[in-house]
Amino acid sequence: MQKKHLFAIVIAMICIGCLTPIVSAHNTCVPPVASWSQSVTSGESPLKVKFTSTSTGTDLNYRWSYRIRNVIPSERVWVKFSTSKNPSHTFKPGQYDINLTVSNGCGTNSLQRSNWIRTDFMPKASFTATPRTGTSPLVVQFRSTSVIPTTPGEIIHHMWKYRNATTDWKIFSEATNPKFTFYPGVYDIDLMETNDGGSDHKTKYNFIVVTSP
Repeated sequence: MQKKHLFAIVIAMICIGCLTPIVSAHNTCVPPVASWSQSVTSGESPLKVKFTSTSTGTDLNYRWSYRIRNVIPSERVWVKFSTSKNPSHTFKPGQYDINLTVSNGCGTNSLQRSNWIRTDFMPKASFTATPRTGTSPLVVQFRSTSVIPTTPGEIIHHMWKYRNATTDWKIFSEATNPKFTFYPGVYDIDLMETNDGGSDHKTKYNFIVVTSP
């Protein structure tokens, strides 16, 4: 009988030793940590972006959201666009914050990135002027007709320059719609527009023609 009891105890210890790691591994829950990469962060609209989750944790649930920034602050709201692990989304013109929230039985974790996606956010410079010809001194009214997407509070920088046969490029104003007086000569005009998304310039050659009185 003692040998039988000893044999049973040995078998039980072996079985417990085999099963315990299996049970522990099955019950292990790794807390989530949100992370991701994306295919692009800027470009012309419609801009298709592929997001890839690099989050860690077991049995994760995903919630992807964006928030458009180029509106007044009270209108900035989070919009869910996917619950997939690696989604794609097409963005219209604007500037976007992105948020990924991952969750499981151990908890929830989020990663938010501001100003992360920008599409058609660079300015496109253009301008007009009146009059373009006349006798000296000629007062010309310039008007910026540039397309400049902006975020509330963003500073826009305008730089107007001219040149002629005797003068290299020279800044004559940083106003939006300046007036400037020209004297006899033929002038090229350049306008550079700059916002947080970048810069663009437009040059018009032989644009202003001024003759002597």
